[in-house]
Amino acid sequence: DFVVAAGQVMNKELAQNVLLDTARYLRFVEDEVVRLLNEGNWIEDIIDKVKVPADLAQKPWLQPIYGHTTFVIHGIHRRYAGWYNGNPAELFPAKSTEIAGEIARLLGGDKILQSAKTVQEAGKIQLALNIIDFTVKGTGDKKLLKVALLLKSELLKARADIEPSYIARNIFRAG
Repeated sequence: DFVVAAGQVMNKELAQNVLLDTARYLRFVEDEVVRLLNEGNWIEDIIDKVKVPADLAQKPWLQPIYGHTTFVIHGIHRRYAGWYNGNPAELFPAKSTEIAGEIARLLGGDKILQSAKTVQEAGKIQLALNIIDFTVKGTGDKKLLKVALLLKSELLKARADIEPSYIARNIFRAG
């Protein structure tokens, strides 16, 4: 009367609970994404608004150890909305290096670097990562690039240290 699932031997009752909870979780997330799409929300708002019910969020087998709710949301979004994210400016975007180069030229790569540090000190690691990329991708100054890459490395390590998802954590570490 035992079942092997996720590398563990479980009794049938636990296996049934794991499967039913997982199905309920996936149905909930899909229903929420579809509802929010129908309300006209963009993907970044959907990611922010979908909150897994507390009783499911506490289940050990639904923790974001391997995957992550954000990954599931992206998959559902692609299924129903396709590749287009709803922002016409991103339909044929300029290269990210061109955008970053223009921002770095306007603001100065050193100011962007300082902004990323300030945001990091405020505990907003992901935002700091997004900001530092403007210097990493946009500066022509090799010394500044080196400083920016060192900060990005530090930010990626900090982001990995707080990330429960195995996949995301290892992507941050590899970065």
